[in-house]
Amino acid sequence: MRTAVEPGSTATSLQGSRKIPESSRRGSSETAPQPLPDPTASAHVPPTPSPKTASSSANSSSLRRIQRKNDSSQWRRLLILGLGGLFGLWLLWFLLSRVLGAFADVLGWSGPTLKGEQAMVQLSQPPLPIPEPTPVTAEPEKITPEVAEAKLNQWLSAKSAALGPEYRVEGLREILVDPALARWVAMSQNMKQEGSYRTYKHNVKVSEVQIDQANPNQALAIANVQEQTQFFSRGQAQNTEDASLQIQYRLIRKDGAWRIEDWQVIR
Repeated sequence: MRTAVEPGSTATSLQGSRKIPESSRRGSSETAPQPLPDPTASAHVPPTPSPKTASSSANSSSLRRIQRKNDSSQWRRLLILGLGGLFGLWLLWFLLSRVLGAFADVLGWSGPTLKGEQAMVQLSQPPLPIPEPTPVTAEPEKITPEVAEAKLNQWLSAKSAALGPEYRVEGLREILVDPALARWVAMSQNMKQEGSYRTYKHNVKVSEVQIDQANPNQALAIANVQEQTQFFSRGQAQNTEDASLQIQYRLIRKDGAWRIEDWQVIR
């Protein structure tokens, strides 16, 4: 005969027969998986320097301070040496100049030494009075046969220019005075209006010069004049004349130079 077993009693018996030790339950609870750390949280936490890194940073900073001190002291030494060298050069130059000056005084190279009271010289006035310059007066031109001949040649050349095709009268004013000047200027103007002109060839030889005893600024010159004249009218050549004359010229000294006042034909 089978005996019936109740379900509740069986479960209880099984549970009672399979009791789990307390240590196993504690161990299993202790070995349960732990949550993983958040990577974002670790990124904000600054790393803790190691002792070696801190010591190397301190050494490098101390080395830099020592190097800066060495550099500044080196520049100070160079500056002191430069100033000392300049002072030494100045002192050497000063001593040499003194020694050379002393030698120059002994040997007489520095020149004579002025003694006594010296004259006061001012730039605004000369040390000695300067005499006024004496005006130079041109010596009056003396009349000689050579001078008279040169004056007559000048007159005949001026006549050729005044009565020539260009009617230039400037030369007349340099050798003639009135009344001859006015007469020959008027003749040049009349020939220009008429359209006629002349060309000359001449030869002059002064034979005698006479100075007026009452007035030394007047003189007479007697000359032999050979002259050839070619006449032109409206650009066409006309007749030619040859003349051999003895003429007496009256000269006058004006502004220190002799000029021709007038003349007359002797023969």
